[in-house]
Amino acid sequence: MSGQLCFKCHVSEPAIISREGKKKLYCVECFKKFSFNVFRTSVQRATLTDTVEAKEGGIIAVSGGRSSMLLLDWLCELREYQEKTTHTPWEDLIVVFVKGLDYETTAWENEACDFVHDHCVKRHVKFRMVSVAEYLSDLPAKPLVEERILLLRMILAKEAKLLQVRRVFYGGDATSLAGLTLYYLACGGAHLYWRITSEHDVVGDLLILRPLRNLLSSEAALAAHFFQVPYVQTSAVSRTDPRNVKRVIRNFLCGISVNFKSTIFNILRTVDKIPHNETLDRPLLHPAKSESRSCAVCLSEIRTENVDKLALGEVCKSCQLVLTM
Repeated sequence: MSGQLCFKCHVSEPAIISREGKKKLYCVECFKKFSFNVFRTSVQRATLTDTVEAKEGGIIAVSGGRSSMLLLDWLCELREYQEKTTHTPWEDLIVVFVKGLDYETTAWENEACDFVHDHCVKRHVKFRMVSVAEYLSDLPAKPLVEERILLLRMILAKEAKLLQVRRVFYGGDATSLAGLTLYYLACGGAHLYWRITSEHDVVGDLLILRPLRNLLSSEAALAAHFFQVPYVQTSAVSRTDPRNVKRVIRNFLCGISVNFKSTIFNILRTVDKIPHNETLDRPLLHPAKSESRSCAVCLSEIRTENVDKLALGEVCKSCQLVLTM
């Protein structure tokens, strides 16, 4: 890279290849500005299009992994930035750590919980630990397929209502969410893909945001490194198990993106264009009214008496197909 300069500032020595390829290289500081601005724009865009005000706080789903810790640190930075520029203090940010998504508390979870708690103290953010057992009275012997993601969504929605906040922040970069999209389409969960992988989603008065959705996994990893974000290394089992379908899909996307760099964002843009009530041979989703029965997973209205009541509550037939396959 000798002789080249950063294509943004034209001053510093470049260190990072941009999305546009090897001819456009970032220096570290310009890359940090780029990545944080992508995140900030995503939060502000969602706030402008919905009824939630920019000063409102919210709950942050944090597991201790790199993506969620980057989200936490950047939200703290954004809060400080907006308070300085608008002179309007934010309401509380509350970190929610959910224990027992595998229906048992592991040593890794205990370590991650303590780590996240200590980091919240340093960042002056409220911390709340929630156990899955608090919501599910009759836990099955082992988690159902993909129940972790669906359970987390249900728990955080109820926590937001309990804490009287209207924003829920999730981690998840573009590569991970594109992989989840393909996974759910492949296994028949088409009615869930937009709720789980969209940049933002409104359910009643609740605004769900995924502000890292416009960053590739490599960009998010570099941002965490250069912003010096601490995190807990996740379990090695899911990262190396060749039977992990989501891991196979993710590796495929990363591999094909080497030569076709727009693949991941094309998948996400295609998903965004599909009307949310078209569910590929699934019943139409209808937002549940306050007096109606709603699915505990997708929060849509249950319109038939023929439903199963699982441990997490009444679940519509579409969600049962995904949970039990």
